Amino acid sequence: MRINHIVGRHLRKKKRTTIEDRTAPPAPDLVMRDFTADTLNTRWCGDITYAAVGSRRRSTHWRGCARPLGSVWLPV
Repeated sequence: MRINHIVGRHLRKKKRTTIEDRTAPPAPDLVMRDFTADTLNTRWCGDITYAAVGSRRRSTHWRGCARPLGSVWLPV
């Protein structure tokens, strides 16, 4: 590899995006871990995704979504 000037990928330390506050009370579990919904608009779920973008990966892109449970949802 050295003769052909090939180097391995250097992994960087992962960025920590969430720091837990151990003194804060836990959020209540309002749905009691039951994610089924008989009708639309009765329960919702959400998600947030972190992605590094750019040539040097210094930029940050956050994508959040919320959708009703019990519906058919196809990502675009």
